[in-house]
Amino acid sequence: MTPTTGRPWRLAAAGCGASAFGLHLPRLAASDEFDVIAVADRDPARAHIAQQCFAVPRTANRDGGLLTDADVLVILTGVHDSFIEEALDAGVHVVTEKPVCLDAVRTRKLAARAKDAGLLLEVGAMRARDPALHAALAHVP
Repeated sequence: MTPTTGRPWRLAAAGCGASAFGLHLPRLAASDEFDVIAVADRDPARAHIAQQCFAVPRTANRDGGLLTDADVLVILTGVHDSFIEEALDAGVHVVTEKPVCLDAVRTRKLAARAKDAGLLLEVGAMRARDPALHAALAHVP
């Protein structure tokens, strides 16, 4: 629940590819902590399928509607930085797949911009609890 409202976080999801269908959207849609309120994809048909599969109220495109009423933008695409900028401009928190972008200076600027605005810019690490990763890391000096 959001700290200030006591209601679930309203999520907009950008990207409806394999990881969105197989990992992220099923878990987000099933959680009482989140309401997935919009999905977008460069392929509108794929966004509509996600909308139907996960009972999302609406699809959106880059020209508008994705961030309307969203608390958090969840970025599940290969292109992150332009979505991040749009979300920060709209006062929306961001959770993104790695990397934020391919330019370290731009990444630092986006992180500073989010911090200055009091917004979250979080990069997901999907292997954080992977036992194989921890076993491998145990052998790294």
